[in-house]
Amino acid sequence: MVNMELNYYQLEALKSVAIKQKNVAALAHRSLGTAGEAGELANVIKKIIRDKNGKANEVDIEKITEKLGDTHHYIEYLTSDVKYI
Repeated sequence: MVNMELNYYQLEALKSVAIKQKNVAALAHRSLGTAGEAGELANVIKKIIRDKNGKANEVDIEKITEKLGDTHHYIEYLTSDVKYI
């Protein structure tokens, strides 16, 4: 992964936002997206603990990294939009 400054990452993440409006509904959408992605991350970790005695393999680390990125993506949307509410 490329080491990016936060502001650059925010700008890049915002290029792919599906809902362009800056309102409460958009904030709710981004909040639910964050919760959903964080839930998926938690589920991956839960299965590593339950099924693999807490020992993650390379595929598990890739899944965790992907879910962290997805969660971070939604957090960037929230960070950008909260000032408009």
